[in-house]
Amino acid sequence: MMKRFDRNVTLVAVLMMIAVGCADSEKPRTAEVPERADALFDEALAKGLRADQYGMRSYVIAFLQAGLLALELHSWYGSAAVSQIAEAHRRIQAKKP
Repeated sequence: MMKRFDRNVTLVAVLMMIAVGCADSEKPRTAEVPERADALFDEALAKGLRADQYGMRSYVIAFLQAGLLALELHSWYGSAAVSQIAEAHRRIQAKKP
């Protein structure tokens, strides 16, 4: 029972960190929004990232249990652009903490 609780707490903590990191900043965005939503669609990028029609794809997340050599694999359906986050962040980061 405790292992399941620890796993759930870890998952909630990770999801909270993702939500905080994705929260909008206080400044409004200055980029223009096109009239049509599909005007920004980049088919070549979507194919390269193996995205489905919603811009998502399936992943496998591995959880290591502390103190054990136990590995749990779980499927996850998320944005296909996850692999692009680090590069985008490097391009907008003025200073490193």
